[in-house]
Amino acid sequence: MSQRKNTSPIAEYWCTVCEKHNKRMEAVKYCHDCVTFFCFTCEKHVHNMLAISSRHKMVERKDMPSMARTASIPITRCERHTAELLNMFCADHDEICCFLCKLDRHSDCNDIQHLPIVAKGIKLSPEYRDTMAAIQEAAGSADQVIRECQQLEAHVVKDAKSIAEIIDECCETLIGLINDLKNEAKTELAKRKDSVMESISAQITDYSKHKASLDATIAAIKTFEEAFNECQLFTDLKQGQKVAAAVQKIVSERETIAKYQTLEFTLSDEIQRLLRNCPSLGKFGLHIKDHDDKHVCNVTDICQLTNGEFLLTDTSNKKVKHLDAKYQIRNSIQFASKPLAACEVDASQAAILLQEGRQSKVQFIDTKSSLACLKSFPIGLNYTCSGLTFTAGELYVTCTDHRLRVFSLDGKLQWTLQNDGHGRPMFKEPRNILHNAEHQVIHVCDDHIGVVTLDLEGFVVNTAKLQKSLKCPRGLSTDLQGGVFVCSLETDAVLRLGPENGSQARVLLRHIDGIQKPCAVCYDKNRKKLLVVNQKSDTINVFSVH
Repeated sequence: MSQRKNTSPIAEYWCTVCEKHNKRMEAVKYCHDCVTFFCFTCEKHVHNMLAISSRHKMVERKDMPSMARTASIPITRCERHTAELLNMFCADHDEICCFLCKLDRHSDCNDIQHLPIVAKGIKLSPEYRDTMAAIQEAAGSADQVIRECQQLEAHVVKDAKSIAEIIDECCETLIGLINDLKNEAKTELAKRKDSVMESISAQITDYSKHKASLDATIAAIKTFEEAFNECQLFTDLKQGQKVAAAVQKIVSERETIAKYQTLEFTLSDEIQRLLRNCPSLGKFGLHIKDHDDKHVCNVTDICQLTNGEFLLTDTSNKKVKHLDAKYQIRNSIQFASKPLAACEVDASQAAILLQEGRQSKVQFIDTKSSLACLKSFPIGLNYTCSGLTFTAGELYVTCTDHRLRVFSLDGKLQWTLQNDGHGRPMFKEPRNILHNAEHQVIHVCDDHIGVVTLDLEGFVVNTAKLQKSLKCPRGLSTDLQGGVFVCSLETDAVLRLGPENGSQARVLLRHIDGIQKPCAVCYDKNRKKLLVVNQKSDTINVFSVH
């Protein structure tokens, strides 16, 4: 709808009676008792026609500006029509508007009243009390957020200072190691120098003796040459030939020795390669510690939601933490029991496995807003549980009595897995469990077996047995090809098992990558990143995986 132009002269106040009839006349008086503005005509023919109005307190136009501080009259201007005052209230839209707004946007509304009339007695109304309470509550919430942000700022400053000190310590450590290598190299150089110098000194002594012998021979030859004693001269010549040949032989051999004893030094190729291949001095982890956490985090499971966000189970602080797609804490929920595992049920809710003593239960939470608790059901009292996953409308739960139990969403036990087709126990100590959507199988970590893979009917498909690089498996996740990521708690490693579950096992991350007792892993299918959390750690490590 096009906006109508205001053809009336600009005035501070308009006649209330005329505005009710969609006319604009400048007000010349205001009646305190009627809470109404009047133009000259309406005052004369409407207000003053009633005998009851004769004693009303009227305010002249010249006194209206000062009256705004004490009387209940509109003083706020419309944002859409800056020359107009907000002097009307549309109950249909619960909106305060001006005269032009009434004509343009509220022409079809049935309940529009003059603002002074609607506002009369507002300070004593429940709406005033409720609104003020809501505003104060919102202000309190804002203050709380500000305090939390300020606390976070303090933590960030403190952490940054601590990390800067760690970086300095790392540099000092590296410089110390390099200085140790430098000192060792210089010590070795001194030893080699002394050895070579000793050899050279010995050669100088030997050659000095040979030189003296040669000088004596030359002197003898000259002596007998002058005496014309040919017999002795012949004898001295032959002796001189032998001495000269012997010395010449030694000299020729010395060339080889001298080359061998030359001092040389080349920087270690391994050190150069390590430094060139090192992308940085260290790596930064992302904090997963909440502002009110009282203990070091101990994450046992990471679950990626359909919207790309994540749920983390932190047993130390008895929390489930909701991370956004950039791995920042969005909110969290605290329980009376320890949350051990989490899995998404649908786009709006997730199932959490809670454990306290020997009592276990599944708690459903809302993942769309504030992680509010929904329904729940108990699992059992005679055994504890470790992991859960969801597929085809059923929850698969691993239990410490060597069984895998399958429940419906309302908590009814559907079936139990204990032995394979040959009557042998399928599990010894099952832990994490995961549904592989790419291959429609179930993977189960077992401390004493490895990673057991089942089809959806409960038959064992394959087993990645414990090996040198896979001990005490924890945490499970799959990539887009159906490959399985698993943590090796005891060997400080993260492995990828091929689609055949172990036939192509490959160590991806080691201790040198910052992996120390890893217990939770999750592949971010949207950003192609691998999230790993070490045991008893307040940070989550993020790696690029190719």
